[in-house]
Parts: sequence; C-alpha cells; structure tokens
Amino acid sequence: MSSFSVLMYHAIPLEIRAGADLDFDPHYAVTVADFTRQMEFISKQQKLGSKIAGRSASANEVYITFDDGHLTNYTQAFPVLQACGFTAEFYINTATVGTAGYVSWDQLREMHQAGMAIESHGHDHVLMNELSEDAVRLQLQQSYDLIKQEIGSSPIVFSPPGGRMHPAMQHLVPEIGFQYVAYSKPGVWDGGNRFIPRYPVLANSNEQFEAAVLQNFKFRLKTKVRHDVMGLAKKVLGNSGYERLRATLLAKRQET
Repeated sequence: MSSFSVLMYHAIPLEIRAGADLDFDPHYAVTVADFTRQMEFISKQQKLGSKIAGRSASANEVYITFDDGHLTNYTQAFPVLQACGFTAEFYINTATVGTAGYVSWDQLREMHQAGMAIESHGHDHVLMNELSEDAVRLQLQQSYDLIKQEIGSSPIVFSPPGGRMHPAMQHLVPEIGFQYVAYSKPGVWDGGNRFIPRYPVLANSNEQFEAAVLQNFKFRLKTKVRHDVMGLAKKVLGNSGYERLRATLLAKRQET
C-alpha cells in the first residue's frame, strides 16, 4: 500500500524580520524563497505537488496544504505552485475572508478556477476541543455553507484550528458533508483513512521538510515523540495555559 506525505503550511511571506509587527506567526511562516526551493525539491524527486480533493492517488504525489487563508497564500505561494505545475489545498476561516491580511473571495475563486482546492478551517479560528458540540456544529456548518455559496463547489476536507479535535467531529464531519479531517498529528497517510496526518513545515526547516517528503524513519519517529509530548502538555495545561507556555518558549528562542 502506498503512503503519502501531507505538508502543512501557513503564511508564505517575502521575509521574516525579528521584532517586526507581523500579522502571522513567524514560527509557522516559510519565506517565499524557501517555499520555492521546497517545491523545486519535490519536482527533483520526481514527485507531484497535489491536492487531496480529486486526487489521482498516484504513488508519487505529495499533498500540499495551507491553513488560515493568509494573503500571502495568494500573493506568494499561488504563483510558485502554478510555475511548478502543482495544485494544493487552502483551508480558510470563512469569517476572516476579505479582512486585512487575508485572502478575498475573488482571489479564492481565481485560485479554485486554476485548480486549487478551497477547503474549511472552520468559520472562526477558535480551538474546538473546548467548545460545546452545538458550537462545533455551527463552526463547521457555517464554513461549509459559505464556501459552497462563494466558490460554487462543496468543500470535502476540514482542518481543525490549532489541530484541536473534538469528539463530536467523528459524526459531525460526515453529517455536514465533509469526507476528511486534515489535522496536526504528524505521520504518513495511507490514502484511505478519514483522518489525515500532516507534517508542519516551519520557518528555517528545509532539512526537516526534505525528511518529511522522503518519509525518513528517524524524522518520523522524532516528530511523533514531539507531538505526543506537546499533546500531553495541552491536555494538562489546557488551551490558554499551553498557548502562554508556547509564547514564552518561542520568545526565549528568538532572544538566543
């Protein structure tokens, strides 16, 4: 059985300046120069950057996804993908479409017409593991309906913000009309499971990116252990406590 690498991107800025007032998380941002090199690496490996929706399931596919709908997904990533002949998936928060720093519906329609898939990241960017089932249902339903209305095509993949899963997603996802959940657990995808693991592509992480594409065993084990530790911290500290700890650790890292 084939196994597939699924990559998770966020903002693709021209540069990441330390201390600047940024409208994206620099830890999860990849500069357009690095993103271009990474897409070229995929090509050199005789692999095809692709989307999950309408996939051919060819063994040489690498699935490329973007969370949040940052404006740079359109201004920077989209042209690079087109130049490489790749497609990708863009998971958007429908509440932020057209607001400062985010893609507009016109831009999303252009991307969709060019072969990109426009999928759901919920209506708002809220962590759903602490919401009620009714609130989760509303987040999924609003985003599903708005994407279908504005794009003219029903989304089939849902990506939970922050990778936070709610138990009700097991039945809400298919009830509303989604086929897959692309979450933040690292690992390779077998092409059939409804829940799709993804490798986050972080700032200054070209070596890790290559290991993810090549499905390096040591890298896979290391990322699994890291994810398990982070998952335990989230469970013990809760969403707000974990986010405070994360912000403190990242600030110390930037100081060094």
